[in-house]
Amino acid sequence: MPKRFHTLFDGDLAGAACLLALGGFILFKALDLAYTSDVGPGPGFLPFWLGAVIAGLSLLLIFTAARKRPRAVQSRVKIRSLVSWLAIMIGIGLLPALGFYVSFAILTAFFVFAMENRPVAVALAVAAASGLGFYLIFSLALGVPMPAGPWGF
Repeated sequence: MPKRFHTLFDGDLAGAACLLALGGFILFKALDLAYTSDVGPGPGFLPFWLGAVIAGLSLLLIFTAARKRPRAVQSRVKIRSLVSWLAIMIGIGLLPALGFYVSFAILTAFFVFAMENRPVAVALAVAAASGLGFYLIFSLALGVPMPAGPWGF
C-alpha cells in the first residue's frame, strides 16, 4: 500500500472524520433551536458553539493527520486498544444487571489488574474506592440517579 494512501486511513484521520460528522450533526440540530431568548442565550446557543468547536478542532486534526508521515503501530498497542474497547463494551452490557457502581468497579479492577499489571489487592482496592467514591459523590451528595443493580445501588 502506498505510504500516502496509508496515511489517509490512519486512526487519527478516521477519528477526526467521525468527530467532524458529530460536530456537523450538532450544528445542524442546533439550527432548529432559538439562538437567543428574551433574557439571554437561548437553547441553541450552547449546542451551536459546541458543534462549531468540535467541527473546527476536527478539521485541524484532519489537516495535521493528512500532513504527517505514516507510522507503524505495534501490534501490541492494537491488541491493548481492542481489549480496552471490548472491556468497556462488556462493562456497558453489565449495567442493567449489576448497576453502575458495581459494573464500574469491575471495569476499574480489570483495567488496573490486566492492563496496568498491578497486584490483585491493588486492583480490588482501587475498584472498591472508585465505586464507593462515585456512590458518595453522585448518589449521596448530588442526588443523581444512576442505574441500580439487584442490590439497590
